Amino acid sequence: MYNARVPTLFQRLRDTALGRLLHFELLDDGLPPDPGFRQGWAGILPGLGDDRLFLDTYEEAMIREPLEAYGIMDGLRARGFKKIRIELNTSDPSFQQLLVYSDDPPCSDPLAEIALHRGSFATRAPFAEKLHGLVLPMLFISWLRLQNPLKNGFQPERPRLPGQKHPGLGLGNEVMVMLSALGQKLLTEGLANTPEYPHNAVLYSQRFMYLDPEAEGRLQALKRDLRKHGLADASWGIMLGCVTEADSGRVLEWFKEEQILPLGHVLRAYFHSRAYRTAARTAAASVKYVLDTKKLAGLPMELPADPPRSSSGFQTAGSGRDPEGTAGR
Repeated sequence: MYNARVPTLFQRLRDTALGRLLHFELLDDGLPPDPGFRQGWAGILPGLGDDRLFLDTYEEAMIREPLEAYGIMDGLRARGFKKIRIELNTSDPSFQQLLVYSDDPPCSDPLAEIALHRGSFATRAPFAEKLHGLVLPMLFISWLRLQNPLKNGFQPERPRLPGQKHPGLGLGNEVMVMLSALGQKLLTEGLANTPEYPHNAVLYSQRFMYLDPEAEGRLQALKRDLRKHGLADASWGIMLGCVTEADSGRVLEWFKEEQILPLGHVLRAYFHSRAYRTAARTAAASVKYVLDTKKLAGLPMELPADPPRSSSGFQTAGSGRDPEGTAGR
């Protein structure tokens, strides 16, 4: 039961994206009700910090420093964007936005849109027994989009991926390095996201792993079996119901589960444990996937309209969304 002394706080926590993360549970008691509560927990629990600062830490002028330091601003200039404007939206603690626009040449769509929030999680998932009883600080990627609105359409060698409106910027790697450094600076145990599309999961998997080792194994099996078809066809094939399990013929339904980039020793130990690695290998070896290329060729490369982004954090139907991908497409 929620602590009666702080009911609205925990109601807000429960309703955030953090509270909806699969296998994650918010703690609902044991927090001190003294007057210093908010100050002491600001920046650890969503909604308790200074709502004028990005992640309770950064003013708008300070954001330019990591963007410059990790090569993102140089990358944008090299792509022809001469005057770059940065905007912050910190009105919603669970969906804090960093927006990067081009004023010269003018672009109405943002070049980059990154939404983050800080939170804590605990889990009682049976596959994560080593994490039971722990409360770990985490930086959640609620939304991530990198795009080049100046590019005229998509090229055959880099076809449109599910969810893309414009071609990518090719700066996904730099952005992810910056976010990793940000997570370390904020003393989080890791970064978490829930890829909305298969290509997101594949590109994130260069650094992230699924919390559930079975999901990690299934992703590795998809990468193994569909690699020959290319990332775009594989992703569209999964989203359009053209990928099946070879043995059963069952259509694969895309699994939206949490991927984590471990930064601290607790999560690193979990993902590097023999139990996790064995479970992931076993899951990968137990299934083989097949893409029906004929069926895919006869379908329009279109998905239902994008779901609205929830004001409380993650998208209604997923999170960690990055139509460009995080490997620099």
